[in-house]
Amino acid sequence: MTSRERVLTALNHEEPDRVPLFFGTSGVTSILGAGYGKLKAHLGITGGPPQWIAKQFQYVWPDEAVMQRLGSDGRPVRPGPPLSRVAGEVSETELVDAWGCRWVRREGVPYYEIMDPPLRHATLDDLDRYPWPDLLHPSRFEGLAARCKAIQDAGYASVLM
Repeated sequence: MTSRERVLTALNHEEPDRVPLFFGTSGVTSILGAGYGKLKAHLGITGGPPQWIAKQFQYVWPDEAVMQRLGSDGRPVRPGPPLSRVAGEVSETELVDAWGCRWVRREGVPYYEIMDPPLRHATLDDLDRYPWPDLLHPSRFEGLAARCKAIQDAGYASVLM
């Protein structure tokens, strides 16, 4: 039974050969950056720096070799980042997200923390002028169907983040 068949069988309320497993298909099934390097070392898997699902939360997008080794039945798929006039990485310990929130990672703290919520004291007029991210821009979804198809053709379940 392929991973995709296993997941579809379970979703159809039938009994697959084993319970489907998901690792790295979302923030809740991923691993924090601090532990990911240790996991890869333990598994004997080498590679470059971590790819982030969400850097401010320290969620790692696992390498394919790690997902295979751990038997993950799904592979993550997500749209591209929303178009934003304010998003960017300020430094290694500070970033601004698409919504304009400034996140800072203090020494000894595993996560980034929101320091300046831009709409904290906003008025209704401020909301009209705010540079909202464009969540529906077509560029976010370019190639999404092809990525899902490639995952399915490889025998895995596509899990949209």
